[in-house]
Amino acid sequence: MTVHREASESAPEPSETVGPFEGPESPPEPSEAAGPIEGPESPPESSGIATPGEGSEAVEALAPIESAGAEERRFDRWERRVREALASLRSWLPLALAIAAGTGLFAWAIAHGKPGFVLDNKLSRPERLQALAALGGSIVVFALAYATVGRWRRRRGAGWIDTFRGLNKALLPLLALPLIVPLLVPKIEVDRPFLTLAIAVALAAVAAVAAYQARWPLAASRTRWAWLALGVVMAAYAVGLSWLALVQHWGLATATYDLGIYDNIFWQSIHGKPLGSSFVKSGSHVAAHVDPLLVILSPLYLLYPRAEFLLVFQSIWLALGAIPLFWLARRFLGSPWLALAFACIYLLYPALHGANLYDFHSLTLAAPLLILAIATIEAERPKAYAVALALLLLTREDMALLACFVALYAIVSRQTRLGLVTIAVSIAYFAFLKLFVMPDASLLMKDSKEAYGYAYYYKDLIPHGGEGALGIVISMLVNPIFTFVHAFSEAKVLLALRLFLPLLFLPFLAGWRAVVLAYGFAFIFLSSRTAVHSLHFQYTVLLFPLAMAIAPRVLAELPGRRWFDSFGLEPHRAIRAVTIGCLAATIVVSAKYGATLPNAAFRGGFSKLVRSLTPAQRETHAWVRQTVALIPPDATVSATGRLGPHVSNRRGAFVFPAEADYAFVDGSNLDRRGKAALERLKSEKGYGKLAERGNLSLWGPPPSARAPEPSGGS
Repeated sequence: MTVHREASESAPEPSETVGPFEGPESPPEPSEAAGPIEGPESPPESSGIATPGEGSEAVEALAPIESAGAEERRFDRWERRVREALASLRSWLPLALAIAAGTGLFAWAIAHGKPGFVLDNKLSRPERLQALAALGGSIVVFALAYATVGRWRRRRGAGWIDTFRGLNKALLPLLALPLIVPLLVPKIEVDRPFLTLAIAVALAAVAAVAAYQARWPLAASRTRWAWLALGVVMAAYAVGLSWLALVQHWGLATATYDLGIYDNIFWQSIHGKPLGSSFVKSGSHVAAHVDPLLVILSPLYLLYPRAEFLLVFQSIWLALGAIPLFWLARRFLGSPWLALAFACIYLLYPALHGANLYDFHSLTLAAPLLILAIATIEAERPKAYAVALALLLLTREDMALLACFVALYAIVSRQTRLGLVTIAVSIAYFAFLKLFVMPDASLLMKDSKEAYGYAYYYKDLIPHGGEGALGIVISMLVNPIFTFVHAFSEAKVLLALRLFLPLLFLPFLAGWRAVVLAYGFAFIFLSSRTAVHSLHFQYTVLLFPLAMAIAPRVLAELPGRRWFDSFGLEPHRAIRAVTIGCLAATIVVSAKYGATLPNAAFRGGFSKLVRSLTPAQRETHAWVRQTVALIPPDATVSATGRLGPHVSNRRGAFVFPAEADYAFVDGSNLDRRGKAALERLKSEKGYGKLAERGNLSLWGPPPSARAPEPSGGS
């Protein structure tokens, strides 16, 4: 044994030739002269005294084996080092290359004004080479920056890999830059809506990951500053949306239906005729809806009795919805800054902008009240809930139906008594209005001389108009496949994505609490009328405020779900990440489908959004104001659609060609019947043109037929 050890220790370094062994795994068969050599662990038997011949034979037999083992160990060490190096590179290099390359392509696209190349790949050969050079140059710049920072950190004891990983975390938001490039392509939101929304998802993911890795202090001690910031963003919304609404109105983008109607309701209400409106059938708005809340609010109209008041008031009212949502998010998420993020999501929400900028509607006023109702349920404050419920029921008659689903939310939240009382009160109130106040007791009503019917909203599911709301139920039972296809058409799927992507679909994880969304889903997604399932009208108010209100609780409960632990995420950081992801998705969707930035998709109702008045529009607005001043306050006026809201603050305002003392018409909107009526005014009653600008004109009786103006005393 001694001989063997000494021989192996004094064995020469192995050369490239390992002797008769091709390797340690394929030894030759032992010969008789060599004895029973079985390998390094089975040395030949010895008597303890090694002869010169025996020692040399052992050394010769063991040398190739020892040499092969040493080479294998060196190979293993190099292999391990290579694997460790590759693992280290994988931990930071791919992300660093993506950040560098994306930044370079973004810079090139912006500098050359060529964002469209990412969609059509139509670059000239020189442009392709320039883009490639920009990509390579960006990688070089980032490599130098990484090396410089790494060397600086190395002097302070930090490791290279840790430094590079830290740089990746800090620069992670730059991954959003190449995703922004396609969003700069004109009309992408209209031409490629699904791609636009997919990019919003990707940007939300980048923002969420960056937020999860960040170490932001979100201490509750900063609540005062969060409340102050909330006031600032609410004021910004109220001012911004009020201005856009006024510009719409001054640019003649509002109409008698519906701004003129509601302006006349406010005027009539403060002059002794609650809910009166000369524009509608029977001279009362109850022919269509019962909205007593307008009567309660009507004294405020005295501050500025014109349609402009309604537009500004509506913007301020909707901004107030951020307060109960802030409270809800603060209660469940614990951080006032995350609550502020949810308030910003609400104020940036495209559907809110659409409802806000489509004239004025009583239904739109329900948005803050619905959030307030959920907040008071969660706070278990029945008195405050009673106030919210009362205001909601007074908003419009069909809010009683929606209130029943709010009641189901209360029941699911283990407030059974509150929910049952809500259902009883809501049904009783709805039945009272239908039976004793409104001219038609049916759910959708029938079109008549005294009432407006709404069955045409669902004409595809009510093929026989006389069936009313029952026809919808029959279609769902008899033809469920058609109902499903109808409810999930491409336009409605896009609407659902635009409604719920800003919330990262959190409301769908609400479990039984999601029952509060059922009425809004049915109302909107079963409809046939395009306006009902559109972002640009008031009908989404039936759905999105409730989705907003339940989202904070759903988010707060995510860490308690069974599948959450499988991701190995820290709960508080995960909640923060999802909140920031929601905010990022909302910003993108708002920019492309809301009123936040100019885009090709957003509309205020039926009209394209007017963001600023041209010089010609300003002159037209001044002319309209001057022309309206020519009409005596007590005179009746018949006006066409775009001009109706400018003369609606009087007792006798009608839709042209109804007979009136004056006719204020837009010639471009006159049909054959309207043109014939105008000719009769001129030929039979001697009406003359009192003012004219382009297609707009004011017609009135001859001077001899006009009421004398009061003369001032000397």
